[in-house]
Amino acid sequence: MPNWSEGVLKIRGTKEQIENFIRNGIAYEDHKFNLGTDKQGNRGLIETSVPRDCPIEIGEDEITVKNTIDLYIKDTRRMFINSKDIYTYYRNSKEENKFIICIDVRQAWGIIAGNLQEISKKYGVDFKIFATEQGMEFCQDVEIVNGEIVTNNDITFDDFQWKAPDPRIGG
Repeated sequence: MPNWSEGVLKIRGTKEQIENFIRNGIAYEDHKFNLGTDKQGNRGLIETSVPRDCPIEIGEDEITVKNTIDLYIKDTRRMFINSKDIYTYYRNSKEENKFIICIDVRQAWGIIAGNLQEISKKYGVDFKIFATEQGMEFCQDVEIVNGEIVTNNDITFDDFQWKAPDPRIGG
């Protein structure tokens, strides 16, 4: 079982870019159990996951996610969102015609900047996250703008419990 690096993923772009990312860049796993044989040759119930597009409704001021399990960002290595944790809002950025939304995420072991860089290029959105991983006691500061990695820093502390911004999350 992995440690989790957790934080708030900020996504910046035009309203159309953000909506495109949310509609096409987020999916969920629909878990099914079938009678079959596992890799070790044992016969029984086998869990399989079927990736599906995320059933999202985007309104003028809110985003609604319906009946989802294991919501995640496509093209990442296990960057998950709990549907109950999605808190999104459109807020004007200082840049003209840009909006920012925030989503609580957790990624196995650590934030992989290269994943976000490719997604940034694909959807034309920018990403910013400051994440904490309490098990290994480090934080990450990652920023992707126009498909380029601007910041990708691992931050360690000589006294993690005292100096980390929130040592309770991640792990």
